[in-house]
Amino acid sequence: MSQLWMEKSDLANVPNAETPHGYQVRTFQPGDEEGLAHVYAASQLGTETAAAVRERMLDHPCFRPERIFVATVDDRIVGTAAAWIEDKDPGVGYLHMVGVMPECRGAGIGRVLTVRAIGYTRAEGLVAQRLYTDDWRESAIRLYLALGYRPLYADDTHPERWRDIAGKLGAPSATAMAIDLR
Repeated sequence: MSQLWMEKSDLANVPNAETPHGYQVRTFQPGDEEGLAHVYAASQLGTETAAAVRERMLDHPCFRPERIFVATVDDRIVGTAAAWIEDKDPGVGYLHMVGVMPECRGAGIGRVLTVRAIGYTRAEGLVAQRLYTDDWRESAIRLYLALGYRPLYADDTHPERWRDIAGKLGAPSATAMAIDLR
């Protein structure tokens, strides 16, 4: 099954997000691979070893250290989000690999990391930011909707799947905002 797509097309309006007390947010530093692997594993993002992080993230043509945002508590990596910029869609950046350790979820760190990625995409002069997500990531989808991302219908399964998700989230307006790319 293909992933769901979303897009934030109003990058001039970057929401505010205060870093919660006790957390720090910075960009990638060499040696972060193991900590990122723990976050990716806990978030079921499929990159569960330092070697896999190097292969999937650091060796990727989009990689730049300033594009990966890292949240820490007491120097331990507890969250991350990346702002990818690819050549395939001129003017569009991508929110990529957002994850937060289970014990830190609900503190607002996912919002902070996502807002940092939005700000980076805007500062790079792009006009929109897309993301891919899975149907079961309801709390992440709720966050993305709150930050102004809209559902995109990129294949024929998307309208029905988005209706189901909107119903589960109690957000019927989500499908009214959808953009049909098919």
